[in-house]
Amino acid sequence: MRVGAAIAGAILLASIAPAVIAVNNADEGLQFKEVNDAAMRASAMTTLNGYLRGIGRDAGIRDCSILLWSRPGKIETIFGGLCRTRTGHSIIVCGDTGVGEFALSESFNLTKDGVVQFARDNCPGG
Repeated sequence: MRVGAAIAGAILLASIAPAVIAVNNADEGLQFKEVNDAAMRASAMTTLNGYLRGIGRDAGIRDCSILLWSRPGKIETIFGGLCRTRTGHSIIVCGDTGVGEFALSESFNLTKDGVVQFARDNCPGG
């Protein structure tokens, strides 16, 4: 599995200011929707946990209070989430199933818009 240049070990971004953007504003790039389907949620969790194992993180994701997805192409899917690890840490993550980009950071009580901005900045697809 190829993990994109977005991650060098574990990316810990010092400041992620939640931008004021609309979740589905076409002028802002990628369109994100909430993951409401149980099968898609399970797929997203499997994908994100796979990326965490790929960088040597055993903790894994327990749950996500915000879980979003985008499909910029016919095949790839981009997931972004505000999640809690099995060890209790709050993180923000994004992963792209097409090109293998993955990023994570400590979370700062972000909103959906903040998760969208993090995913757009760190897992833009392509």
